Amino acid sequence: MKLRSQPVCPCCECEIVPVRSALGRLTCSLCACEFRHNVWHWFVGITLLGGVGYGFWQLLDRAFSAGFALSWPFQLLFSVVGAFLAVWPVIGLIAPYQIIKRGELPRIAPVPGTKAAVKSAAKAFRKAA
Repeated sequence: MKLRSQPVCPCCECEIVPVRSALGRLTCSLCACEFRHNVWHWFVGITLLGGVGYGFWQLLDRAFSAGFALSWPFQLLFSVVGAFLAVWPVIGLIAPYQIIKRGELPRIAPVPGTKAAVKSAAKAFRKAA
């Protein structure tokens, strides 16, 4: 499965179209940060999914062997779905990107007449005095 790029920069969290640099890293056109796919995200997710799925398989095997037997396709289906539902929140906590170089958003001048413009003018006046 090919890793796909999300349209959100992990540094400035703006919607972007990631561009590959010469080194193969993804770059943000707004803040100029560099990031790459976090392979650890996939490794942890697949390992947890396999371990929890095997645990659910054994649990279903022992629970239903005494009373009635589930056929193995249903047992496999229940264990995979159960593992997926148990592991999904954990995988969501791991960042899909690893930031290599943080970027900076360009400074934007405040719009005249707004609070930000009045504050910046007062700050500049105090510095000048």
